[in-house]
Amino acid sequence: MLLNILTFLYLIPAPPQVDNVVTIPLPLPQVVVMPQDERLYDEFWGDAYRVAMEMGIEPDEVEELHRVTAYNPVPRQTEGNPNISSCGPNQPQQIALSRDMFFDANGHKHLCGRTATLIIVEDGEVIEVTERVIYDTMAARFTKTADIYMPTTDESLAYAWGVKQALIYID
Repeated sequence: MLLNILTFLYLIPAPPQVDNVVTIPLPLPQVVVMPQDERLYDEFWGDAYRVAMEMGIEPDEVEELHRVTAYNPVPRQTEGNPNISSCGPNQPQQIALSRDMFFDANGHKHLCGRTATLIIVEDGEVIEVTERVIYDTMAARFTKTADIYMPTTDESLAYAWGVKQALIYID
């Protein structure tokens, strides 16, 4: 497009010279092409990336989670004692992450106690922005997944929450 504009401007003939008239050359308009992140225009994730940017979070600082669910402190949903998470006693605003995110390359729990901001998406629309403390891990079969802790033994609430997606920013 820039080439077309320049070609067009080059083809415009210079105005004829008239005696006693001074022509002042005007500078050509500057065409600035800003790099655009295609993620901002993604049909499903676009709104979530825009919300992140409004919060001062750059697109490269977040990860897309294609599965976000909820869990309760009950034996069948946890390993061992349902009141103890991977990092210690359960916290009311905790989140469990899949092992590919929770552990570093050496197998250390490098995210215990760190804050995660989740921009939760359902059907392509942002429905919630929440901050949680990373304090638990999930079963090995999951990747790029988060599980939001619900501090109640009423499992129907976690099931009703369903399966959603989110962008996650780890502070």
